[in-house]
Amino acid sequence: MAHRKPPIIDVHLHALTLADFDMSPPLRLRRPGSQSEYMRETLSILERYNIKAVTSGTPELVREWRGAAPDRIIPGFLLFNPEDASPEELRESFGRGDIAVLGEVVTQYHGYPPDDPSLEPYPGCSGGSECPGGDPHGPCAARNCLHRLAEVEG
Repeated sequence: MAHRKPPIIDVHLHALTLADFDMSPPLRLRRPGSQSEYMRETLSILERYNIKAVTSGTPELVREWRGAAPDRIIPGFLLFNPEDASPEELRESFGRGDIAVLGEVVTQYHGYPPDDPSLEPYPGCSGGSECPGGDPHGPCAARNCLHRLAEVEG
């Protein structure tokens, strides 16, 4: 009997809108024909290569992608600034299973340095947190996320 290889864990997948593909260089992403085509193509790649992906984007898109591939999508929350959601709201979302990872954290692009006191109460933004998450040191700094993925996938 052939054994399937263990999954690849991708800690940085975006559930994008079609408008996101219209960004200026240097990204130059190939724009899919439709939102559903983009999701189908991406989920097909995840399946083909046995990838489980921490996925961030709008809550609605992440929910849609997770609904289409619950065994492939690990739902994340994209935090741009502390006004996006309170720490309590995020803890409730973790508790309900709506999100499994706080990430991608990109607060530094919106004027919040990694040591900004307003980020301290957020789950996953400080060491020893009870919630897995990427810390706010770059577009995909996932040090705090990786050590907890085994628990997330349980």
